[in-house]
Formats: sequence, structure tokens, C-alpha cells
Amino acid sequence: MNHIVFCIDNNWIKQCGITIKSILFYNPDEEFTFHILGKKFSNENIETLQEVLNENSKLEFYNVSDKYDSKFVIRDGDYVSVETYYRFFIPELLPQNISKVLYIDADILCVDSLNGLFKEDITNYACGMVFDHSYADIRLYNRLDYDFSEKYFNAGVILMNLDYWRKNNVKDQLMDFVFNNAYKCLLHDQDAINAVLHGKIKQINFSYNFQNFFFRTPVWAYGKSPISFNDERTEKVYWDDIINSLKNPVLIHFNCTYKPWHKECNIPFTKLWRKFYTMQYGITKFRPKPISIKEKIKLFVIKTAVKLKLKKEIPAILHYPDICYEVENSFIDNFTKISNKS
Repeated sequence: MNHIVFCIDNNWIKQCGITIKSILFYNPDEEFTFHILGKKFSNENIETLQEVLNENSKLEFYNVSDKYDSKFVIRDGDYVSVETYYRFFIPELLPQNISKVLYIDADILCVDSLNGLFKEDITNYACGMVFDHSYADIRLYNRLDYDFSEKYFNAGVILMNLDYWRKNNVKDQLMDFVFNNAYKCLLHDQDAINAVLHGKIKQINFSYNFQNFFFRTPVWAYGKSPISFNDERTEKVYWDDIINSLKNPVLIHFNCTYKPWHKECNIPFTKLWRKFYTMQYGITKFRPKPISIKEKIKLFVIKTAVKLKLKKEIPAILHYPDICYEVENSFIDNFTKISNKS
């Protein structure tokens, strides 16, 4: 039995359902228990997630106490909810006989088997994680006060060694760091996990948490693109690994402003995500991302600058290298073939 954990609120039920749907689609013969941590899930939302399951899977729901909520760092304008910190509680809430789990964010799409990931040996580590796309930014290490050589990881996918977490009271260490260093936790629980566990995190393949920004790597590696990207965020030594992972991804992470359920989103694999959404919920049209008046004014200014040729590109509405969409199209073709057979 493979164990996968999500930490969500009631607003993320359908997105979580698509992540689960895609996992079951590409792992049809595997047995999964999906553990859902949050607060006061409605009966309707519980049923919505249960409808996604197949005969080899089941759900377990955990209502997390809100006694610590006021102490967790959530600032005005942050795009996350307090539930993002609930992954700290996974070792103590899940049954003690479970020693290894996979935590996944609900803005992730599975596009291949998870067998390789679950087989990763993390015996001597707290967890296995993929570099964050901005890991090369020295400001992260200066803020969190540890050495660059130990790297900075993205918390959207965490293969957790629960035995290590329980034995070393990792939950308490994480909470102490957040409560005593709120000003340092600009990236919330992710900052705390890196600050507390640096040196005890195993680097795993980029394919297991292929983030939005990694799709731009071919621009630097091949030097071919209709537009210019001057924002290299990964060391050259990793470019080949990232491009190989692009061609053979397992988990696509839409860790960006525009998500696949926003009309404006054009990130590679958005079309495939929407095919899963349509398959499960029958919805084919998607609404624009709700944005504040301040954001609307900012976007208007940027668009005006582009028209006046004062600025070359519009952030978050970028063209990605063609190879990214070519890979996506091959996955869509495979998705269609599998769907037709079933």
C-alpha cells in the first residue's frame, strides 16, 4: 500500500481530485491510501473526492486542530492558506505503523508511474525533495542562515521518512522555527523545512517535481526561443538533467500565479490537466483568474509598456519553448489512447 498526503482547505477539493485522478490513471494497478488533512470538510466535498477513487484506493480524512493557526505566518496577499503548515503534523496524525509517505501539493498533475519515487531510499534522510526553481538565489541562504552547498528544496513534493521525523521531533523543531522566526518565513513552511532539515534532505530527480520555471531551461541550453529569457535560475551543471526530466516527467507542478483552471494559463501540460478536469467534472470552459484592482492596474501598465516597446514580455503570460508543448502533445496522444481503451 502506498500512502499519499494532501493538506488542503475546502476550496481546493476539485483540484485535489484532479491530482488523485491523474495518479490513479497512470498507476491503475497500484494500491493507494490518500490521507487528506484540513479543517471541517463538508459532506459534499468528501463525496466529491470519493467519486474520484477506483477499486484499489481509499481516502482517510483528518480534521486538524486550529489551536496553532494564529501563530502560523500568513500575510496579507499571500497565495497560501494556513493549511500549508499542516504537513508538519503528518507524522503524528497518521498511524504509527506508516513509516514512509508522499506529500503532494494539490496543484500537481501526475503523468507517469510513481513506482520509482516510492522506491527512493531515504533511510538515512528526513525526506527526499527536488530543488526549488529559485534555489540558486543566494538571498534564500542568507535569510535562513545556512550554507549554499546544502541547497534549497521545493516543498510541493516531499517523500517523508516518518520514522526520522518522529524520532527527531521534527514537527516541534519546525514549529519552533516558524514561531520564533516569522520574519524569515517569507515562503512559509517551505522556508522552515529547509532551515531545519538542511543537510538531511536527499536530492531526487527533477521529474518528480517538475516546476513551471524548469520549462524554460531549453531556452538557455539550446539558445532558441521566440523571446528572450534573461533570468537563469539553475546552474548549468543541472541543465541536462532538467531537459531529460522535461522529456520524461512524472509530476508536473504548476507553482505559479496562473493555474490550469485559470483561462489565461498557457503553461505546458495545462491542456492535459484540463482533459482530466473535463473527464471528471464535465467542465470545458475556464474562468479568468480573479485579480485585485491593484493587480489589474499593474497588468495594464505592463501591457502598455509592451505596446510601446518599452518592455519585451508580459510576466506569467509567456511563450514557452516549442519542445515543451511537443512533449505535452505526446502525453495527450497517450492519454487519448488509454482513455479510448478503457
